[in-house]
Amino acid sequence: MPRRDNALYDGGYNTSPECWDVFTEVIGKEFGNALLFGQVHQLTVDTYAAQHAANSRFSGNPSRL
Repeated sequence: MPRRDNALYDGGYNTSPECWDVFTEVIGKEFGNALLFGQVHQLTVDTYAAQHAANSRFSGNPSRL
């Protein structure tokens, strides 16, 4: 992922600031369009989770989800 100087990220998940920035941009577009959200949001979240598994701030404590 190319470096983005403006990428903001708090470090709570197993990802780079740049990847988190792209992910939030994508889900922002989804939340802005109900049809798009209904068609692809679950796929977006599942794909992101599969690529960035483990070391999350919630690992080991599913009740915090």
